[in-house]
Amino acid sequence: MSSKKQYEEQVAAKLKQLESEVDALRDHIKSIEHELAPEHREQFQKLHELEAATKAKFEALVESGDEAFDAMRENLEEYWSSLGREIKAFDLKIKESTGDE
Repeated sequence: MSSKKQYEEQVAAKLKQLESEVDALRDHIKSIEHELAPEHREQFQKLHELEAATKAKFEALVESGDEAFDAMRENLEEYWSSLGREIKAFDLKIKESTGDE
């Protein structure tokens, strides 16, 4: 298996995990919706947009040729790191604001 293919499989697994975390946040938000401040709704929307952008970067990576792979890989890693940080920060903010530790 090529290193590109292995990397794509690793990224697909990581994105699936991040999607699962976003879904868990979505479920949590639904259960406390009456307690959410407008800025929480806005931040969650931005999180969805970052998730969509990360998926698009992954799709572009899969479709890229070997010559563009390294540049696209770095770009994707930045997006997925960002998405992971945003998920954790949003989850913490929600828990703090609702007292749901």
